[in-house]
Amino acid sequence: MMQILHVNILQESTEVYPHLEIHNLNLLPKMPKQPWEFDLAKREADAKPLFIIFCEDEVSEPLYFESFRTENIKINAIGGQKQGMQNVFNALEYCEKKGLLEGQGDEEKLIKSHINIWCAFDRDKGAISPVDFEEAIRTAERRGFGVAWSNDNFELWILLHFEGVDPNLPKNKDRKTYYKRLTEFFKNLPEQNEFLSQKTLNPKFDYKNSFKSKNNFIQFVLPFLKEQKHRDLALQRAKTLEAYHATPNKPNHQKSPCTMVHYLVEKLLEIGGKEI
Repeated sequence: MMQILHVNILQESTEVYPHLEIHNLNLLPKMPKQPWEFDLAKREADAKPLFIIFCEDEVSEPLYFESFRTENIKINAIGGQKQGMQNVFNALEYCEKKGLLEGQGDEEKLIKSHINIWCAFDRDKGAISPVDFEEAIRTAERRGFGVAWSNDNFELWILLHFEGVDPNLPKNKDRKTYYKRLTEFFKNLPEQNEFLSQKTLNPKFDYKNSFKSKNNFIQFVLPFLKEQKHRDLALQRAKTLEAYHATPNKPNHQKSPCTMVHYLVEKLLEIGGKEI
């Protein structure tokens, strides 16, 4: 079946992704690191919902998504899974190895109803082409995977926890705006404890370079994201942006600022048993 999957991927991708330079079946993109291992037979007996999330980001996204774990749901998020089609290739390769796909060719899709596969990646204007972005979404959805994409990047979703983003302003299509606004938010927080103030009072403080490391993200950012009032606002604001770009509808790569992370978050909350 692995050979069938690889042939199908090559047929779908070599014409529109020449930069992948796939010339034979042995040169398909490999995952940069092995994610987690689980015993499928044991998982069948357990049957607790499992979410496997392939994250482009190496730190923020995995930490964030795994914070939704409860006694009702298992979440395994692995970072560094690249952008666009490379991210989807990694998910497909993993599912094929674990026997999580059924069917042939274009009909090959995810099975096992208690196992959910999601791909989380950014538009990354300038890094991947519009064709790559669109085809990655279509391929993932055709295979039965969820897609939590962000345009332009995941920090838009984080920013929506603290303020709305006007889609009519050109500057809000740029990730630099998200980093700037997040920097200003944390710098202007009232009643900062001594640990946070040590960071924000530093003249060189900025969100991107200060809070995207594991320890700082867990200590200073994640607590805000886990608060229901902030989460509810982010869900509402993300849906507002989605609705804005739906009238009239346009290709996904042109929907900026916009994020589909709220679909994954609502699913994790619903199945995990937390309030939405």
